[in-house]
Amino acid sequence: METNTNYENTYPPMKHTLDSEIVNNIMEKIRNIQEKCEGNTSEETLNDRKDQLAYAKIITNIYNKDIKFLIEAHTELGICYLENDYFEQANEHLIDALKLNENLSSENNLTMKEYQIKISVNLARSYLKNGKYDEAGKLCEKILYINKILFGEDHPSNADIYYILSKVNLNNEKYNEAIDNLRSMYEIFEKIYGFNSDRIAKICMELARIYEIWGKMNETIEYYTNSYKIWENIIEDDNYEILFEIAMKLSEIFKKTNNVIDSYNIIVETDDKYTNKCNRSLKDRVILQKLRIDLCSNLKDMDLYLNENLKLEEMLEKEDKSKKTLAKINVNIAYIYLENGDKNKCLEYLKKAQKIFSLYGDAKNYDEITKRINELENDEEKKDTSSIIH
Repeated sequence: METNTNYENTYPPMKHTLDSEIVNNIMEKIRNIQEKCEGNTSEETLNDRKDQLAYAKIITNIYNKDIKFLIEAHTELGICYLENDYFEQANEHLIDALKLNENLSSENNLTMKEYQIKISVNLARSYLKNGKYDEAGKLCEKILYINKILFGEDHPSNADIYYILSKVNLNNEKYNEAIDNLRSMYEIFEKIYGFNSDRIAKICMELARIYEIWGKMNETIEYYTNSYKIWENIIEDDNYEILFEIAMKLSEIFKKTNNVIDSYNIIVETDDKYTNKCNRSLKDRVILQKLRIDLCSNLKDMDLYLNENLKLEEMLEKEDKSKKTLAKINVNIAYIYLENGDKNKCLEYLKKAQKIFSLYGDAKNYDEITKRINELENDEEKKDTSSIIH
């Protein structure tokens, strides 16, 4: 009897110890998932976030632990779904997180109020990405009002809300409102990070895109140019591709506005200054060189046009896959020489092209080039004969 009594007396603390071990084990699993998935929202992390939610439900619903674990699990899973464009699932988990967090954020708990904003912003992003612009706009207006009261007009957390509102207004063709939203972001970031920062450079690009859609080309050029100059000042780790992206966009805008010189110059300046610094692939360099040739053709400068084609020939000679393209460039160079009155050089480049077309079995182009070579050589023979007779 004594043995049974002792067993009964020790049972409750043993159960308590067991529960504590289970909870600690689950908490450790949640922490491991958080560390593993920190900053990662790829599709591969979805299963980990689902596991986190399952563990959070156990310790919240069975072991009565803090509901914040459940709120955070729904939020992180919702964000992960959102980043992988699973909008229905994203909405479901973000709305669940929002509802669970409402009671906590309604109390005098600034941390959970801030977390409520985070959930709401991501839910608005989900609406935006899914084309639900009205829902995104209404939610953003609500949370922007609350966020300003909680943290002030210039708090950086307002910036994400302004960005979503700018996209909503752009979709509704409210260009002035969209620009005002981005300018509000601009003012917040400039106070915190200064003018020469990647955030300001990105906002300038966004402003340029809106002005372009709106059809205001002077402002489009102004903001793309501002962005270009900022990136030039702040680029690190040889990440120069952004400059090529903006340069090509500026060149396109200049061309639309019939500013052919600036259209050509921005590409040339960027190419000459930064191509070697960022080790662009031969393929990308060829694409850019073709663009230079296309833009140069509008300048009516035959010497410059010839030099640009010769540069492309030099590049293509290094790439086995582009021999037919090389032949076509050789033909182009040949006719530039012909237009400049240099028939010997013209024949030299036509024969280069002829050899390539023969090698690759391009009978049609081979016959056309051969015919043209014969015509030019016959003209030379007639001139020589005429000179002897006279």
